[in-house]
Amino acid sequence: MLRAAAERFSEPAGETINPSYCMPLAMHDLAAGFGFPRLVRAAEDGADLLADIAASGLVLNWTTLKSSGWARPAGDAGEYGYDALRVPLYLIWSGRPAHPAVARVRALHAAAGAATVVWAEAATGRAIETSDAPGYAALRSLVRCTAQPADPVPIPRWSASQSYYPATLHLLTALAASEAAPFCLA
Repeated sequence: MLRAAAERFSEPAGETINPSYCMPLAMHDLAAGFGFPRLVRAAEDGADLLADIAASGLVLNWTTLKSSGWARPAGDAGEYGYDALRVPLYLIWSGRPAHPAVARVRALHAAAGAATVVWAEAATGRAIETSDAPGYAALRSLVRCTAQPADPVPIPRWSASQSYYPATLHLLTALAASEAAPFCLA
């Protein structure tokens, strides 16, 4: 697994990681380009961990790995939010739109109707916060579109008026769609 940092996130009880640091496509490409096959194993172990977490709910922003498996970090509310938003993006970009973590986010958006959920309780999927920023809507559209390629939900046009994070997600979403799901582009 990729560590969040060299220090501070590692304890005798376990290693706290950010699940959104797993991007199988990039990790496979780096492994091939630099002759570092351990990155392939880290990519696949990461994808497997995301599937394990998705078996019981949305992927958490942060997860602690213990010898007994994964757990919510001590003192953490166990939520899906701004960190975990990148999980379905990176899995779709990596050619894995049917991954269980993507399916969980797809169900979250389906349950929210027209709202774009950006923060939710991981275990229940209860929406805590929504946003009308186009970048978040773009990611939502990509997640939904990859489930229904015959009836795509186009990604909204990019807007320079949005703040940094949704604008960045919007650009990454457009790039991911152009490479992994071009039918999702308007």
